[in-house]
Amino acid sequence: MNRSHPGAPVFEFAFRSVVIVASCSMVGVLIASRRPAHPIGWLFSAVGLLSGVHLFFGEYAIYALVVERGVLPGGAVSAWIICWIWVPINALLAFVALLFPDGRLPSPRWRPIGWLNGVMAVVGSLAAAFLPGPSPWLPAIDNPFGVEGLKDIKNLVDASLEALSYGILLAGVGSLYVRYRRAGRVERQQIKWLAYAGAVLLTGTILLNVGPDSLDWLWIRQVGFALWVIGFVGVPIAIGIAIFKYRLYDIDIIINRTLVYGALTVVLAIIFQSIDAALHYLLVTLAHIHTLPGSIIAALVVGALFHPVKHRIQRFVDTYLPSKESGRPGHSEEASPS
Repeated sequence: MNRSHPGAPVFEFAFRSVVIVASCSMVGVLIASRRPAHPIGWLFSAVGLLSGVHLFFGEYAIYALVVERGVLPGGAVSAWIICWIWVPINALLAFVALLFPDGRLPSPRWRPIGWLNGVMAVVGSLAAAFLPGPSPWLPAIDNPFGVEGLKDIKNLVDASLEALSYGILLAGVGSLYVRYRRAGRVERQQIKWLAYAGAVLLTGTILLNVGPDSLDWLWIRQVGFALWVIGFVGVPIAIGIAIFKYRLYDIDIIINRTLVYGALTVVLAIIFQSIDAALHYLLVTLAHIHTLPGSIIAALVVGALFHPVKHRIQRFVDTYLPSKESGRPGHSEEASPS
């Protein structure tokens, strides 16, 4: 209904909320039903629930306060909820990183980080709930319950809260590196699944924000958006695979193939662009030919180089990153949850 009104503001977190609700809720319910003692299932379920609340109240605030101009009830409360609910969502995700894959902290030394995350979730939510000014995800609507007396420290509190929230989340990611160094073979395979999905998400995020806003860079942003979505959905799925240990050792094959074909794509794209640009310059400048022979020749050269380049990259990857477990494809330490 909001989209049917062109003048209505856009809830910036809407798409991400849909993705989080669909992926985290599904994986969370599956883990909680099969491994009820494992906290990550319940954490993911809570993330999915709160993200659904975030999505619903964000869109309802727009409809009630902007589209219907305050006629419907609950618009102010909805706008207030979206001002602070992002804090506990981030805290829950930090707990997922800290407790993956066995449901326990890496060591007792990490307990202060866990307590700090819990305190930050409570105190940060209270602080964000009463800061004046526009909502973080809906700039067109101010916090209806914001305290004007906090206006002078709003920027400082906002910056500190975001730095602390995302800092703890990064600390949780860092704890995975600590675990990996101390882990046995099975736990390393579990962490690899999460690291692989996280790498896809990070690559997509970088490509989404790289380069100027021009048509020449549009295809890079489209690739980045596709990788971002795949990574965003893939992180909870990878965690589910790791916890159930289903086809655990396939990750070595997946990493190997990704490196080979990812590098192959980049190399061939560079070769194609270089040949195409050189031939285009020569044909247009010297022969005054404005048709497409340069692109055709470049495509033929790339086609001829496909297999030789692939074999060289494959040999390089196998030499420096051998797939030690690739001899056990499809093996699982436990039976499939299905």
